[in-house]
Amino acid sequence: MPSLRQRIESKFIPEPNSGCFLWLGYLNGKGYAKIRIDGQLQYVHRVYYEMERGPIPAGTVTDHLCKVKCCVNPAHLEMVTSQVNGQRAGRPRQFYCSQGHEFTPENTGLYPRNPLRSGFYRRCKICFNEWQRKRKQQKQETVS
Repeated sequence: MPSLRQRIESKFIPEPNSGCFLWLGYLNGKGYAKIRIDGQLQYVHRVYYEMERGPIPAGTVTDHLCKVKCCVNPAHLEMVTSQVNGQRAGRPRQFYCSQGHEFTPENTGLYPRNPLRSGFYRRCKICFNEWQRKRKQQKQETVS
């Protein structure tokens, strides 16, 4: 039975001009390489990075410096925060919630993402409090 390293290395081809290791196996809906390990689908670029370079620091995400999502070359990856990755991808930082309230330290709650994702997400406290008020009112009306 081939090792995990052999399985990975048999499913990519080096692209001579860019140096990308182009994945020929399964790609998810967003174009990222995935492989099944112990029954779980895992991102190949992360698995291969850890094999070649060591553990991925907590609180970081992998940024494809080559901008090729199906590339699994560890030399083309850099571990950065979600914020830096978003900025590099050209996604502007939001300064207001969807209802137009400004994200300020007083009005912004930071909450950890689910355990499978690193980092935090922001929530507008004004909108969240309003949602809680409406929910409480609906419960009271249901009981009445």
